[in-house]
Amino acid sequence: ERLYQHEQDLAAVLVEPVPSRRPDIQPQAFWKQLREFTRKAGIALIFDEVLLGFRIHPGGAQAWFGVEADLVAYGKIVGGGLPIGVVAGKAAYLNAIDGGLWNYGDASYPEAEKTFFAGTFNKNHLGMAAARAVLLALKQRGPSLQQELNDRTARLAQRLNAYFTGQQIPIELVHFGSLFRFSSSENIDLLYYHLLEKGVYLWEGRNGFLSVAHTDEDLEFLIAAVKASVEELRDGGFFGDRVGEVVDSLPLTIAPSQICARLAPLTVPPELETYPNAFHHLEKLSLAWVVQAFGKMGWQFEEKTFSTPALAKQLGVVPSHYRLCDRLLEILAEEGILRQTQSGWELLQVPEISAPQTLAKTVRSEFPQLEAELSLLNRCGAELASVLRGDCHPLQLLFPQGDLTAATNLYQRSPVARMLNTLVAKVVSLAVASANRPLRILEVGAGTGGTTSYLLPSLNGDRVEYTFSDVSPLFLAKAQQRFRDYPFVEYCTLDIERDPSSQNISPHQYDIIVAANVLHATENLRQGLKHIRQLLVPGGLLAIVEGTMRQRWLDLIFGLTEGWWKFTDTDVRPSYPLLPASQWRTLLWETGFRDICVLPEDAGIPFPQQSVTIACSPRQFPLTKAQQQLWVLAQLQKQGSIAYNESIRLELRGTLQVAALQQALQQLVHRHEALRIRISEGGEAQEILPTLTLNLPLIEVSEAREKAAEWVQQQVRQPFNLSQEPLLRVQILQLRENYHWLVLTVHHLAIDGWSIDVILRELGELYSAYCQQVSPQLETPVPFSDYLKAQFNQRDRLAEDKAYWLAEYADSVPLLSLPTDFPRPTVQTYSGRQENRLIELSCCRQLQGFSQQQGCTLFMVLLACFNLLLHHLSGQTEFAVGISAAGQLALGWKNLVGYCVNVLPLRCQIAGETFVDYLNRLQKTALSAYEHQNYPLSELLDELNLKRDPSRPPLISVLFNWDKFGEGLRFSQLNVKAVDHFSGATKRDLTWNLTTTGEQLRLTCTYNTDLFKPETIQDWSDRYEFLLRTVVENPAITLTAIEQHWQELDQRKQRQNEQALEATKRQKLKRVTRKPIQGREGS
Repeated sequence: ERLYQHEQDLAAVLVEPVPSRRPDIQPQAFWKQLREFTRKAGIALIFDEVLLGFRIHPGGAQAWFGVEADLVAYGKIVGGGLPIGVVAGKAAYLNAIDGGLWNYGDASYPEAEKTFFAGTFNKNHLGMAAARAVLLALKQRGPSLQQELNDRTARLAQRLNAYFTGQQIPIELVHFGSLFRFSSSENIDLLYYHLLEKGVYLWEGRNGFLSVAHTDEDLEFLIAAVKASVEELRDGGFFGDRVGEVVDSLPLTIAPSQICARLAPLTVPPELETYPNAFHHLEKLSLAWVVQAFGKMGWQFEEKTFSTPALAKQLGVVPSHYRLCDRLLEILAEEGILRQTQSGWELLQVPEISAPQTLAKTVRSEFPQLEAELSLLNRCGAELASVLRGDCHPLQLLFPQGDLTAATNLYQRSPVARMLNTLVAKVVSLAVASANRPLRILEVGAGTGGTTSYLLPSLNGDRVEYTFSDVSPLFLAKAQQRFRDYPFVEYCTLDIERDPSSQNISPHQYDIIVAANVLHATENLRQGLKHIRQLLVPGGLLAIVEGTMRQRWLDLIFGLTEGWWKFTDTDVRPSYPLLPASQWRTLLWETGFRDICVLPEDAGIPFPQQSVTIACSPRQFPLTKAQQQLWVLAQLQKQGSIAYNESIRLELRGTLQVAALQQALQQLVHRHEALRIRISEGGEAQEILPTLTLNLPLIEVSEAREKAAEWVQQQVRQPFNLSQEPLLRVQILQLRENYHWLVLTVHHLAIDGWSIDVILRELGELYSAYCQQVSPQLETPVPFSDYLKAQFNQRDRLAEDKAYWLAEYADSVPLLSLPTDFPRPTVQTYSGRQENRLIELSCCRQLQGFSQQQGCTLFMVLLACFNLLLHHLSGQTEFAVGISAAGQLALGWKNLVGYCVNVLPLRCQIAGETFVDYLNRLQKTALSAYEHQNYPLSELLDELNLKRDPSRPPLISVLFNWDKFGEGLRFSQLNVKAVDHFSGATKRDLTWNLTTTGEQLRLTCTYNTDLFKPETIQDWSDRYEFLLRTVVENPAITLTAIEQHWQELDQRKQRQNEQALEATKRQKLKRVTRKPIQGREGS
């Protein structure tokens, strides 16, 4: 507008296409409009690309934005490290400097008058040579050079911004191409000093530049330094508490999609059944007001071609209404009166002149329900010409002498307003009814209070605190008077376009935020939604009411105001303030909101003009230390990720009710948050999705059982994309009519062994209930988020556990070295295999009786024998063995599903004592370990500062485990067998897993095939069972005597092998056929 006002005074417009201090501002549409303006006005357009020239593209900002300047200034990059300045441009300007195109030393000469220019660095020989070399290198590499750097910078920004968002740090890494800088509403100068201390220098201008010299290792170093610096600042009291330390319990137990399902199916109110036809008449009436206004302003529709600025100047339109004028011309184009061209507009036909006052009476007579719309439209339409010329202020039309009546009627009493406001009230009521505590509700830009008047009567003042906010003192004063009978309402001034913290509003204050017909009036939708997220608690609800299509009658009412056209986010809204519903879904998702639903569309009523969009803010938590370790392993190599795929198959025999099973699985996912987590791309946080709909098709498998097992194995070995998909996959396979397989595969980041047992047991109960058409009787599960918060809130209470484990390994760290069949690879591998065996029933019963006699669990007896086996195999008297500790038991939360297990590095010491004495000593050691189980293994490894050996797992290479997998499963009228799938990958050298199935013990030995042969593991399992029998028969046997028994076993095995070999030889001899020796011919 300023440029149009001073058009006659301007010789040139000098701009930096992207402000180097604000690289997030990239107004491509503005530059194109500016180019059009300067071209038509004969004004030179100069781009200042001294800092950014050649960084974004070989053609610079001109090529990137598709805008050709008249002159461009370059520097920095083109000098190759030397000071230089370059001016490039069109001959019409540069000929005045050098005289035009001519060559020194021949007959050519400057055709234009030259201008003398000189200086210390002008045309410096070294600088010219460097510039030439740089330009040739850029030309040789082509655009791929910049594209590669742009992409790497974008990934850097994505990773750090995911961390900032997940940790709720008020910083954003903004960038343009490979230029980047940290942007924050707070003073972050201290961050740069912390970075400098860690070896990262950002010059005082605070811009960073990525170059081809920077390696991936450099970027990882930078990311680690930023995170470490932020955490140090947090420790010093900056940026608030860490995520997870102060997060309240989830206030709402209902998600947007569930609210939508509760409201469906919606029915169209009778008064809106004719609205499509009424809307058509409103649009026709709006056209009539537009034509009349242009006629009043003197436009006779004689010009065949013209531009908006030219016509606006001719008609006397004030610059502040140029965008409105352009929209009015678009309305004429929609009717076929005009056609938009590259340079402006072309007149196709002269519009038919009709009296809008007469048409308005007809519309009011036919559609009396449109009284509120017509009242404002006719008032504003009649004064449209005066508004365009600046003779009438639009607010005097909307609120004459501060009277809000007409606007209030539109926002409150019109048929569309009644429907949408009623929907919002129902949404909020359902959310409040689901709450487990009193809620805080904020209405943003509440304005005339049209939506407020529907919400307040439906709320219980004992259950809610309601905040009415707006930027206008007039609206606030009127609201305080109007809603004085609601004592639970507070009033405050809030500008959602500004950072809430700058307005003394703390983050995460509100459980529900309502924004009715306000967000379109902001400059930048992303910024407004970002501020709303700052105000919402994790999992909080957002309800947006907005128009969702171009509507002429709105343009002639609210389009008269500056707020309607103040948007600058032209990448989202190129030319109009309202977004269609599909774009709202996309934008909300991009800004971090989840479970986005649009009403009434998603509840069965297509209504393109306006909608209520509901969504929830994400619930994000940092990964636990144990999860972080798994995530890192999953990134290192594909096989490492597959090793943590946990998969179970339920073989179901009988008449399966597939619908009941699908319903049970979906309910299981709804019950347990851990089954709905997704990991951020950088591994900084995990997001608990509000809902997750499983895709559960019934797959018919016609092949034999072996083929089906092969197919399942391929599914199990498929790695999860941790940041793009849920960590759960489910398949239902039908092999025969009454024989099905249910295959569940979950990444270990989401569950542990205890969780699997909970999942299978609950699945059976849910399925049985749905088959019998009764309500399942299951206790409410403990949310995984409660476990995460407990983990982070107990950090200060881990000192005792830490001291215990550090004392355990204070003198030395004994590593177990088992004899291997193959040399250990230099880098740890994960290729695995399993050997299984059933321990005879008689031995199992003896073990049960023996453990009861000794006053210990069966687990302790089995572990003691395993330790003695390791002692025998390795010859070591000290070593570490891993045992699992279920975090659920430590907290008393038995129905908690999640990755809560901690591996305890049990230090085993073998002495020359009796087995019973060793058993008692081991029991005391194990109980002490369980008492201090909360200290994460990963932190202990950091504290021990072990020398990293990439060929083996740190500290624990062997794991012992015992569980009750798949016992007592009950599925209505089905025979169920649980089978544990092996992914073909192993996490450790050896895992010794014992499972009780009824009265039997199943031993599963999982081992690394790059270290051991199958026959070796079979031999070790033979020895283990032999040892179990030995100690049960003779509990007082000494460990020395046990070694003698090993020798007897070896001798027995040797004799058996020799006998077997002899028997084989005899069998071969028996098959030999004797033939007589034939004499030589002629002998």
